[in-house]
Amino acid sequence: MRLPSLAQRHARLEQLLRADSAQTGENGSTDRLMMMLTRSCELRCSYCFEALTEEGFGEPATPSDPSSRGPPRGDLDRETARLAVDLLMTSPKPRLSLQLFGGEPTRRWDRVRELIEYVSNHPARAGRELQIQLTTNGLGLDT
Repeated sequence: MRLPSLAQRHARLEQLLRADSAQTGENGSTDRLMMMLTRSCELRCSYCFEALTEEGFGEPATPSDPSSRGPPRGDLDRETARLAVDLLMTSPKPRLSLQLFGGEPTRRWDRVRELIEYVSNHPARAGRELQIQLTTNGLGLDT
């Protein structure tokens, strides 16, 4: 296999920068928020750069009630997630994008559903186009 030449790499970079999915930043028409919902994941892929942990997964939410189960350590809490969406909604851009990832975001399906509902019906959205992306390994999905 031959590596692309410098000219080929520059041409590909220019193509990527012109692509719609890369039109973020000061001169782009889209503002994107990437949100890591959890560090928890059932896989240990060799290419993953996250320091994944199951430490504390499902610990009691309150020490006095051992039957209560709280979220795993390393999860994004509801208030912080909503504040991040509120910040995204301050954007003046005509298109918005929310990308949810982790770890494995489907391990916090409750939070995924809450955020989709919250961002979709946010009053500051004002009818703007909204793209929602979910980066998943697919193990938590079913038909």
